[in-house]
Amino acid sequence: MLVSLMYFSKVSPVIKPDDIANIFKVAHNRNADMGLSGILYSDGKWFIQVLEGMRYDVSKIYNLIQGDKRHTDITLVSFRQIEAREYSDWAMGFIKCDLAIKEIILEITGSNTLVPLYLDFDSINKLLGRFADSRLRNIVPHFRRTNISENTDVV
Repeated sequence: MLVSLMYFSKVSPVIKPDDIANIFKVAHNRNADMGLSGILYSDGKWFIQVLEGMRYDVSKIYNLIQGDKRHTDITLVSFRQIEAREYSDWAMGFIKCDLAIKEIILEITGSNTLVPLYLDFDSINKLLGRFADSRLRNIVPHFRRTNISENTDVV
């Protein structure tokens, strides 16, 4: 069963600037190996992530994240069965906050600051969708294209 999981968390106070880049690097490589796709946003205060893939694999990664001391106050936004991936061309697209991203945040939330606690699923999903928009790939250098074959259930 193909699923999508969305969560947000606070960046732990013990995290170092290099840790966020390392999280992305590890997630990108591990997710590619597991056939997972998704997107990860961080502004240094928050993480927002969507993971897509087979139910077992997505659940396994989410359990690892819950035990990761670099995250605090992890909040599950959604866990749902999907027909197709929204981020199929990323093992893990990484978005960090910069000027182009701040403009999107302001446009969608009406605020200069992104606070996931105050957003519902639709707003977060819209934000991440805009962050992943193909038109931004040439503007925001944090995307790494990786083709991921579609996993399907074997019955």
